[in-house]
Amino acid sequence: MGGKEEIMKMINEWQSIFTIAELCSIFNISRATYYRWKKQKKTVTNHEEKTVIEICQHHKYRYGYRRVTACLRDQFNIVMNYKKVLRIMRKYNVLSRVRKKKKIFVLGHEPVVAKNRIQRRFKATKPNEKWFTDITYLMFGNKTLYFSSIIDGFNNEIVSYKIAETQ
Repeated sequence: MGGKEEIMKMINEWQSIFTIAELCSIFNISRATYYRWKKQKKTVTNHEEKTVIEICQHHKYRYGYRRVTACLRDQFNIVMNYKKVLRIMRKYNVLSRVRKKKKIFVLGHEPVVAKNRIQRRFKATKPNEKWFTDITYLMFGNKTLYFSSIIDGFNNEIVSYKIAETQ
């Protein structure tokens, strides 16, 4: 015979004429199986899916499936298994955006510090007398680029620059 849905549909159509026991014996299933199928909840409703998506959007995709499940239970009184929440989040691509943790550097010795030769006198009297460097961090989503430039102290003009994925 067909799938569970087809059998359930046919039993529901014919139950006004035949008894449930007779229909179950025709389809070769036990009555307990029929009632268990009937008792099972239907698939996730559209309302529940929308609620999961709204929670994710409201919290700017920072909540994972565990926190979304807790939020459904606590704020909306919707009891749903975390696996079902995870399935919905995967289906609509609303999983939490995990940021990489920044590395913490622990040095075993004192860092080498260059002598302060400028003494906060940044202006130069002629071109190419004083050059300064600057590194700017450019964040693009979950990718970081580094803009490194060399600046002339005479007219604050950029002499050279490089954009790289590493420092």
